[in-house]
Amino acid sequence: MENSGIDFELYKVFYVTAKSGNITSAAKKLFLTQPSVSKHIHNLENELGFTLFMRTKKGVSLTPEGRILMRRIEPACWLIYSAENEMRSLKLLEHGSVNIASTEMSFKTYVLPALVSYKEKHPDISVRFSNALNEKMVSMLRDGVIDIAILHEPFVKEGFMELKAIDTMEETAVCSEKYRHLINRKMAPKDLLEQTFISMPDGSSTHEYLTRYFASFGLDFAPDIELTTVELTVQAAESGLGISILPRMIADPLIKEGKLYELRLEHPFPPREVFLITNKELIPSAAVSAFIEEAFA
Repeated sequence: MENSGIDFELYKVFYVTAKSGNITSAAKKLFLTQPSVSKHIHNLENELGFTLFMRTKKGVSLTPEGRILMRRIEPACWLIYSAENEMRSLKLLEHGSVNIASTEMSFKTYVLPALVSYKEKHPDISVRFSNALNEKMVSMLRDGVIDIAILHEPFVKEGFMELKAIDTMEETAVCSEKYRHLINRKMAPKDLLEQTFISMPDGSSTHEYLTRYFASFGLDFAPDIELTTVELTVQAAESGLGISILPRMIADPLIKEGKLYELRLEHPFPPREVFLITNKELIPSAAVSAFIEEAFA
């Protein structure tokens, strides 16, 4: 079918006028003057070769040809107006979603405080959270399953990643009362591995971090106990199952309360960067952009 090339704006004015039944009312809705509305209708009538409206005492009514045209274009106009309204809602953050993945510790430390503030400002935005190990989060981010991942070093930095450093995390070695006799010693890496060691499982950033740390001293890292969450690691250390490392933000309050003791290290653990990561090959939604800007500016 040959394209008539008629400006859609003419159909838009026709549609609003037909729905309003009054040129004055249509002009207000379209933010146009009455003469402009009349001119648009006249131009469309000239293009189509039909009179589309008849004047009445109350305003205007459709001619038979006008009714046929209205019946044909009304579904398209409704869809376009619905799309415009939805885009406006997205822009105003009245609608949308944010999909985030992180570890359990990152959720408590970074995601949860950010979400509390964000949801207060934008209650209509839906949020979906996934708890996963680094490799899984990277895969989900690459595939567009999530919008944001929060990862601790070490991890493989890939080309699709847009990285935003949000924190630097320090680690410290801790033990319970059972191992308190060790706190007066300055522990070498070899000394740490001679104790019962509690760690996160293989595949976690913490396990990889410790593997690299001990490897730098020519040592193999093989923890005696592997647990899946930081919370379980804390409980195991408090129960005297062994020694462990914890982020200082978690360890310091427990040390202050006397639940755990800090070990002195001959070679302190290096700091770890924390990154908020997005897929730079995908355009973030307004809701995702607002979350990043408001929570991690």
